[in-house]
Amino acid sequence: MSMRRLRDGALAATAVLMAAMTPAASAEDHGDLERVSYVLPLGIAELEGPVTADAIGVLGEKAELVSGGMTALETVGPVAGYAPRAATASAAATPAVSRAQRAAPAAVSYPAPARSISLAECQAKIDRPGGEKFYVKSRFAVCTGIRMTSTWSRNGAPVGTSETKVFIRGTVPKEADRTMKFDYDVVGFKKVGAIPTDREMYRIEGTIPKVWPASARKTQGGNLPVTKSFDALRAMPSAHFTHTVRYAPGQGTGAGAADVVFAVYQPVITASAVPGWIGAPSIGKPFMLAPRWDAAKYLNNPTGGSTPANKGSASFSYLATLHYSTKATAPERGAAAHIKKAFTTPKATQPPNGDKRIPDRASTHPCTASTSMRSAARTTEPRRSATAADTSARTTPRAARTATSTPSQRPTREPRRRTTTRTRRS
Repeated sequence: MSMRRLRDGALAATAVLMAAMTPAASAEDHGDLERVSYVLPLGIAELEGPVTADAIGVLGEKAELVSGGMTALETVGPVAGYAPRAATASAAATPAVSRAQRAAPAAVSYPAPARSISLAECQAKIDRPGGEKFYVKSRFAVCTGIRMTSTWSRNGAPVGTSETKVFIRGTVPKEADRTMKFDYDVVGFKKVGAIPTDREMYRIEGTIPKVWPASARKTQGGNLPVTKSFDALRAMPSAHFTHTVRYAPGQGTGAGAADVVFAVYQPVITASAVPGWIGAPSIGKPFMLAPRWDAAKYLNNPTGGSTPANKGSASFSYLATLHYSTKATAPERGAAAHIKKAFTTPKATQPPNGDKRIPDRASTHPCTASTSMRSAARTTEPRRSATAADTSARTTPRAARTATSTPSQRPTREPRRRTTTRTRRS
């Protein structure tokens, strides 16, 4: 090999090394590349095409709506004081009554609370214009979600957008099983422009930042956490992931009588920075969930039967809604009329008392009578009573369901149960 060829090779190697060490070899070669990721609430207007600077400003304002963790307005127990609570009520389910039930109301009992919730149902409740941010179908089935949007620009001019939505459903599938299940679905993929979404990485995980008592230890399963690119998630037949959490009995508070474990369950979705593009990671935190595990003796599974290690049950610490109606076709019409009378003319009820105040008409004066009968627990969950003014409305005015609705928020005691009997009302 000649000296000239050696010299030329050395010069070429030096040029490559110098180029790698100078800023000119970074993203500036193609202009100033920037990606900004936003955490947005569901139910707002969809983006079409590369967004403008004004639209980016609006995204920033919307992102403030979901900054930080929040809990649902209906949350009770210690979780209610862990983080800011929503100012508006969550979505609630409306139970369907068949024609046969309406034709024979005397033979109808109120349906047992739901223990499952579909993705389509969750989307219909919280991913619509003006929709709520959280859905409490029952104390055993809830859901929330979040929207992750990224804007891509070169030299300040928009060149593309990418977006996806993540829905989280929490359920307690079986009464006699303390296992709580969380289903994560990544859907609604949108991509505009020639942007490197194959390098836009998302990490999805379920965390428990707080538990009462702190000594309680969980077991968990499923396929989370997971980290995949936008393109990889979009290419999956179903970007569905699961996380199960269980606290064994004997770890809770209540000196054995209640044996309650409360926890904060926080889904976390992180959109990492993209190599070669300016922009920091963004962390999305949908509404926190409030699971609890209970082994009180009044539950249907107080001993666990052949599996003592599974005694008790699990639920979510929310005030669920019971729909009562005085309409002629409503099977619960008699009970609703009775409660309405108690609310509107309490002095006309028995026993006579001129100073009578009927509980549960306002969230500041909740019903505190508890049901000790297991038969009541088999047919319905502890819920609120009917409204007096609106014959087909929720059980309490939605704006009135505030922190004062919970009888007790101390982690060492079982929150008082709402009565499910009708005779206590008069």
